[in-house]
Amino acid sequence: MVIGLTGKTCSGKDYIGSLMQKKGFYVIDSDAISHQALIQEKDKVVKAFGKRILDTNGNLERKILGPLVFKDEKKLKILEGILGDYIIMECKNQIENHKNQITVLNAPLLQRYKLESLCDMAIFVYSPFVVRYLRAKKRDSISLFNFYRRNLNQKDIKLLKLRNKMRVKVFYNFYNSNKINRQVSKFCDRMKKNEGSKNGKEE
Repeated sequence: MVIGLTGKTCSGKDYIGSLMQKKGFYVIDSDAISHQALIQEKDKVVKAFGKRILDTNGNLERKILGPLVFKDEKKLKILEGILGDYIIMECKNQIENHKNQITVLNAPLLQRYKLESLCDMAIFVYSPFVVRYLRAKKRDSISLFNFYRRNLNQKDIKLLKLRNKMRVKVFYNFYNSNKINRQVSKFCDRMKKNEGSKNGKEE
């Protein structure tokens, strides 16, 4: 089974992914794959955005590239167009390599890259705007205005749109870690039990 894990920025996807990993699920980190894609497609990225995104050693500087594309939807689409093929292929490869276990595809852009087609079901992590902003401010020292612009660039990450395509489980992630821990634990135990039953095993 492949489970897509998605939601808007700072909704808590990585934390939930880490909990699922502790439960024995294999977790594919699409952000890590995106970093690999930046290295793989470095020349194309520099050609699109110029040498201003390089540090003094000639390496891509994500702290420059990130704000540049997040505040401009057109630039963001250009970057996603460059990285998309690599990300999709690597996700497919990892799913194939771990097809004998439950796999979680942690991908905020699950819908934009049409990665939901690789999944049997999805988890949508819902967290209110204010809660997500406070997390982003603590993590990235981002202003409210810049977070708002980043959030606008994720307007296509919608629960209803995803529900029209597949079965979706919603996790509600506020500031209560105990509550989200219980949600994830209960879900994982049920998935493992269902998978064990399909394979003719007793849980």
